[in-house]
Amino acid sequence: MSISWRNRGFLALLCALGLSTPLVMTSPAAAGTTATVRAKAPASQALSSPLYRTGKLPALGCKAEPISGAESAKRALKALGGCLDRAWAKQFKVAGLRFKPPRQKIITKPVKTTCGSWGEAQGIYCSNSRTLYVLVDSGALDSSRLFLPSVLAHEYGHHVQEVARLWDTYREKPKSAELAWSRRYELQAECLAGAFLSSVRTSLPFSAGDWSALLADQRHTGDENGDVRDHGKGANIARWMDRGYRAGSPSACNTFKAPAAHVANTPAA
Repeated sequence: MSISWRNRGFLALLCALGLSTPLVMTSPAAAGTTATVRAKAPASQALSSPLYRTGKLPALGCKAEPISGAESAKRALKALGGCLDRAWAKQFKVAGLRFKPPRQKIITKPVKTTCGSWGEAQGIYCSNSRTLYVLVDSGALDSSRLFLPSVLAHEYGHHVQEVARLWDTYREKPKSAELAWSRRYELQAECLAGAFLSSVRTSLPFSAGDWSALLADQRHTGDENGDVRDHGKGANIARWMDRGYRAGSPSACNTFKAPAAHVANTPAA
């Protein structure tokens, strides 16, 4: 199974038009790959994970140089990846859960991943090898300051879901419910990314304006801009990331108990 940020062609088009770069992702089904399925966890795992009761992520010192090109972006993302490892290891310890960091690969051109070919993606998480990939290319470098850090934090959010065995609940869903459940997973990963970015906002650092720019990008994305209804409308994508950011805690990220309207896939839903 893989999760990926998709539609890089659309991103490039918007950049060429001088518009905000969207943050759009693919679902496990759309990625066209499969992973070894483990023994399934109880469905209640996603609804009542101990991660929801761990409080705020630790405010770790997380210095990273400004992103000015591909090489500086790779260095900055590797540093941020180390902060993600430390922050989530502490959070899992509080939850009483075992944790092992993912493999992180920051690349400058599409590669064949452990879960298949790259496709139109900015970042991918492969659950079969617990490896995440983030692509640093010209479109990403021309985007808002927090674009690449948010891609990394989102893909890491999928690893958090995997290690906490929330993916097993997804695998239990019938085919007819896959897209609706996929939206809850994707929006939860957005929220978890927001919670982490909140924890490093003063040490990274970034401004309130940088955060507003990222949310503005996200409001222009979502299922209304694609063919697959697997991620939710742009307004909900921005809402869940901001919800995690304001709380700074996984407690804000239980999308599995959220009303249907909060995980809707189109503006009319």
